[in-house]
Amino acid sequence: MITIFRSIINNQIEKAEGTDLNRDGYIGGEGTESKIENATHIDFNRDGIIGRTPDTYPGGSNPGSGGY
Repeated sequence: MITIFRSIINNQIEKAEGTDLNRDGYIGGEGTESKIENATHIDFNRDGIIGRTPDTYPGGSNPGSGGY
């Protein structure tokens, strides 16, 4: 139960700061729909991606920043 609260708090801080604090590759967590797509291997939202691409990559680069 405590782990769930820590995860929720961490995700809220990540969203507010725009930083991947726990280095899971997602700012604010992966999301329920993405987790379901990964588990079932079905692209429910028809975006051509099963799950969700990471917001950040190892080394701290952010794909949205253009590498700068």
